[in-house]
Amino acid sequence: MKNYGKLILSRLLDQYERSKQMWGRAVVIRRIYLGPLVGEFPEYNFQNEASWAPVKAAAEELKRDDLVDYNWVFGREEQVIYEIWLNPDRVEEAYKRIGRISLKDKVLAWIRIFEQIRSTIKTPWIRLYLEDQIEKLGRGLPPAGVLKKGPQMLDDLLTAFLAYDKLPEEGVPMRDFSRHCYQDAVYFERNMSHTFFMIAEKFDLQLSTLKFDKRLNHRDVSCALGIPYQTSDIAMSGDICLRTSRGDVDFLPAG
Repeated sequence: MKNYGKLILSRLLDQYERSKQMWGRAVVIRRIYLGPLVGEFPEYNFQNEASWAPVKAAAEELKRDDLVDYNWVFGREEQVIYEIWLNPDRVEEAYKRIGRISLKDKVLAWIRIFEQIRSTIKTPWIRLYLEDQIEKLGRGLPPAGVLKKGPQMLDDLLTAFLAYDKLPEEGVPMRDFSRHCYQDAVYFERNMSHTFFMIAEKFDLQLSTLKFDKRLNHRDVSCALGIPYQTSDIAMSGDICLRTSRGDVDFLPAG
C-alpha cells in the first residue's frame, strides 16, 4: 500500500527545491502545491472512494501537524481533496518527517567540500573548476553536471582530481592512473574519462585554445593531460605539439 503522506511531502518538497523560495530570492511568494490531485496520482478518481479516501486520510494527518493545507473539489466538500499545498513556515519539519536531507543543506556541504579540496589543489584548471562550482552554488543556481549524477560520481571525480594534482610531469598511462585512483585498471576510462576530459577542455586554457583551433578527441586530450590511453601504435596527423618539462615542442609540416 502506498504511503501517501510521504508521497505528498516528497512531491511538494521537489517543487519547493525547484523554486526561488528555497534561496529566499522569490519576489512574490507563491504556494507550493499539488493539484489537481487527479493529475498527480493516476489512480485518484473523484467518483471512487477507495481511491481518494487514503489520500484524504494522509492529508488530514499532515494538516493536523500543520505541514500542509488543502481545499476541496467543488460540490464534494469534506470528502474529495482538490489541491494540497505546503506550509512555508514548516518546511524543515516536512524534511524531517520523511527523513530527507534538504537540497540547501546538500549545497552547503558541497561548497565546504569544494573549498576544502581547492585549498590542497595546485593544478590551475582544477582550481578554476572548483571556484566556478563554489560561485554558482553560492548564487543559488540549480546543481548541474556531476552534482546531478549522485554522490558516487562526485566522489570519483574528486578522487581523480586529487590524484591528478600529484601526477609526475612525465605523466602515467591511463590504466596506471585508474589503478591508483580506484584499484581498477579500466574504471577511469569506463566511468570517469568523459566527464574528466570535458571539464579539462573547458577550464584548461591551453586545451580550450586547442579545441577552438581544432576539434579534439579524447585521445588528444588524454595525451595533453599526461594520462594517455595505452596503445602499441600511435598515428598522428596535422600539427603536433609535445609538452615537456622544459617547454613545448612544435612539429610543423616542412615547407
